[in-house]
This record gives sequence, C-alpha cells and structure tokens, in this order.
Amino acid sequence: LARQATAMAEEGALYLRIHPEKEALMRETFGKRFTLIIEPGFSPDQAELSSTRYAVEFSLSRHFNALLKWLRNGEDKRGSDEY
Repeated sequence: LARQATAMAEEGALYLRIHPEKEALMRETFGKRFTLIIEPGFSPDQAELSSTRYAVEFSLSRHFNALLKWLRNGEDKRGSDEY
C-alpha cells in the first residue's frame, strides 16, 4: 500500500484537500508530493487525502468529540453503529 501511495504521489494522482489556513504548512511539509486543493468550507483541522478511486477524510475535532460523547454516555453499545 505504501508503494502504491508513493507511486500515485509521483504520478500526481494523489490529492490533499485542506483548509486555506494550512496551505503554507502543507507546501512546506510535503512539497509537491500531493496536488493541494484548497477547501474554504473545511474546518482548519480537517483534511482529505484522495485519489480517483479512494478518499480518506480526517477531522480531529469531529472524531474526538464523537469519542468523548460515547465515553461520557457510559453505555455499552457493542454491535451498534452508534457513537
């Protein structure tokens, strides 16, 4: 998978969608490994790494808040799709 991702990045087939606030940091960190797409509607902690076939979205605040809600709830919901 890592080799495929590297090959796709070299071919310019990986896209990183980010909030405008993160553009300078991402360019400094990754250079031209990804095609950056600026998404003003994203929250500053949100990013999406995608290709023509797949997409993975990250958002620390949304996922962290869902985890906190689940932990605070204190209910055992194993087997459920709920947080």
